[in-house]
Amino acid sequence: MLQAYIRTAVTILSAVALLGCARMYNSGETALDKNWGRSFESAKHGQILNPDAWKNPAPVAGIVGPAGEIAMEWYLKSYVDPNTSKGRRKSTISAVTIQP
Repeated sequence: MLQAYIRTAVTILSAVALLGCARMYNSGETALDKNWGRSFESAKHGQILNPDAWKNPAPVAGIVGPAGEIAMEWYLKSYVDPNTSKGRRKSTISAVTIQP
């Protein structure tokens, strides 16, 4: 009877060990695989858009165009009716958090 319990326990432990190791090598596409080469492509397109960027080492000031337009629109609307932004949730556009 004891041998049957030991044999069952060893079988279950072996199955769990094999199933645990099986997923380790076949994990599919990782986050690194999905973004492979994205930094290179971004730098390449930046150099295509502005090949003389190296002449001006100053950091870029400002925010993305559409985000800036929306932020300014909401900012100007807040002067017309200052109560328009109360009770609304914040929206995030690009790296800027603004209130609708």
